[in-house]
Amino acid sequence: MRRIAASFWFAVHSAGQNFRRNLGVSLAGVFTMGLILFLVGGALIFTHSVQHVLEAQQANASHIKIYLSDSASLAQISDFQTRLQHDARVVSVHFEDKDEAQKEARQNPDIQQALETLGSNPLPASLNLDVRKLTDLAGFDLMAKATPIVDKTTATDYNKDVINKLHTIINIIEGVGAAIALILLVISVVIIMNTIRTAVYARRTEIEIMKLVGATDWFVRWPFILEGMLGGLLAAIFSGAIVYLGYRLFVNVAQSSLLSIPFDPTFTFVLLVLLLAGGIRSPRRAVARVLIVLLLAVTVAGVPRPTRADHTCTSIQDCNNQIKQAQQSAAAKQRQIDQLNAKIAAAKGHEDQLAAIIRGLDTQIAQTQTQLVAAQALLAQTTQQLADADVRLAEAQAVLAAEKAQLARELVIMYELQVESTPLNELISGGNFNDFFTAVINSRRISAK
Repeated sequence: MRRIAASFWFAVHSAGQNFRRNLGVSLAGVFTMGLILFLVGGALIFTHSVQHVLEAQQANASHIKIYLSDSASLAQISDFQTRLQHDARVVSVHFEDKDEAQKEARQNPDIQQALETLGSNPLPASLNLDVRKLTDLAGFDLMAKATPIVDKTTATDYNKDVINKLHTIINIIEGVGAAIALILLVISVVIIMNTIRTAVYARRTEIEIMKLVGATDWFVRWPFILEGMLGGLLAAIFSGAIVYLGYRLFVNVAQSSLLSIPFDPTFTFVLLVLLLAGGIRSPRRAVARVLIVLLLAVTVAGVPRPTRADHTCTSIQDCNNQIKQAQQSAAAKQRQIDQLNAKIAAAKGHEDQLAAIIRGLDTQIAQTQTQLVAAQALLAQTTQQLADADVRLAEAQAVLAAEKAQLARELVIMYELQVESTPLNELISGGNFNDFFTAVINSRRISAK
């Protein structure tokens, strides 16, 4: 028992000492966990408040008024009301006669003036229903329209637009709430694991020395677990205070703007308890998992795991010698780690050179692609010029064909006029083309006359 108490006191003392020595890392972990718990608490508060508002709006919207015909008898109305009261979907049914409807309508000045102008009461009696679910309103609407004693002109009255908006808002909030909860869960696990892994890795030499002198796994774990629980407790207190004050401020602002959001002390107390439990329990599990992985890594790396009997200190001098040997072994391993880091740095230098070569090749490829684009543009321009030349050639051929047709017509005219000069066939056969064209010109003049 005394041994257990001594071990526990050592764990508590080591946890407090490590928290003070590594104050920067510890405060960073506290701030990180506090921020995560604050986000979780804020999301829960927001979801609870929005749910309360939606429930209030749903209670107001789950109301339908069934207008009755003036010819309906009291027995028929009573039978219909009894049938509605026995329906499991209905919360309550209230009969409103014509006088009550007129009294309620007179509260509106415009309607009161219209009633005074008419001089009679045109308002029908009605049955006011409060249903359990918004989705049941459409069913009651159809049932009312099929009932004989219901006024067919305006059978029912309920807020269809409000119901559709409530359905949309509820679906959106449920989806967004689930997504936010999942994202916060993943972020909290990753950040807490990385924070504690960094703290444990910073003290890996201390853990290695403790294992070399015969410390058990739980003897190594407990100081880190208590340190994590201390940080989680501080983070939970910090985030819980902010969430509580923020919730009170949010409720006061909402109530001042006529928004019905009451302060729920029971929900607040449960939320604070959950934040404290999450702040204390999460670091404990994370530390245990990280230390298990670290201890397994120490074992696989070849660090001896002697039994407690082989390393039991017989005197203070013996313990000091064992600690010095462990420190020397740790220093040797640190030198090996430094050598490995130097090799890694050299490899990174070669990697930078390869990256520079790759960047140069990328630049050349980009230039080649630019030249290819320019060549394609030049080819497109040349193709356009060829197309224009084809068009001009077609136009020239058309002009030539027209000239040939004109020449043929002139030959016909010359043949008809029978020019007295040298016959055309002699001019053509003799190759006297100049005389031939002169004759053609003369024929044009003759035809013009």
